[in-house]
Amino acid sequence: MSKVGGRSGKGRSPRTVALMLTVLVKCLSEAVAECIIATNPARHVRKPTRTHTEMQTWRAPEMRRFLERVADEPLVGAWHLSALGLRRGEVLGLRWRDIDFEAGVIQVRQARVQAGREIVTNEPKIARGRRTILMHPALAAALKETRR
Repeated sequence: MSKVGGRSGKGRSPRTVALMLTVLVKCLSEAVAECIIATNPARHVRKPTRTHTEMQTWRAPEMRRFLERVADEPLVGAWHLSALGLRRGEVLGLRWRDIDFEAGVIQVRQARVQAGREIVTNEPKIARGRRTILMHPALAAALKETRR
């Protein structure tokens, strides 16, 4: 699995292989419990090691150039929100009533994601996802432009 398959045809990630192995071990454990097989051979398979790769982020000049390039886009406000670190679902979950231009804050209270063929609106995945973000003037201007 780690050598072939996957979207690129170059194999699946160590995380995916580990998750698949976990499911296989559980399935075969059920087969052992129901006396279909004598032992679970998957229990002896070692999960692949995962290497942590440091996330690459843009520095201020790169971000400034990007935001300048998207200044005329209809969704310029969404780009600014993403630049602040909001997840795609959090940006999509924002409502205009969550944005208080007078106080200069944004309330992140929900996320919108696709689940199969359905769009689902829920609270953010983790408790820290519910948060208040202070708006800087460029963000406020971009959001006003998007709203217009």
